[in-house]
Amino acid sequence: MKIRRKCKKNSVQTGKVPVTRCFPFFFFALRRWLMNQYKYSGPVMEFEICVAHNWKGSTYATSERKARSNLSYQFKKQNNKLPNTKITLPGKLVTV
Repeated sequence: MKIRRKCKKNSVQTGKVPVTRCFPFFFFALRRWLMNQYKYSGPVMEFEICVAHNWKGSTYATSERKARSNLSYQFKKQNNKLPNTKITLPGKLVTV
């Protein structure tokens, strides 16, 4: 006995692939057009104390503010810091 799933029109019945299955690939293709790539190489401050003298990271973001936020999150994850730790990146971000 076959169990039928409810699905949107034009997805399974017509043989077309649903948008939800195509989204991840579509997103990565659009990422270069919608967002800039930012790279950072420089010191990292934790509560105004330098914890890394030359840390390197890169991210895709729509603005420099969001890029700094993404990079500080990356640093926290890589170095096992708590989420509420204040991390600042005093150097310049370079747009690639």
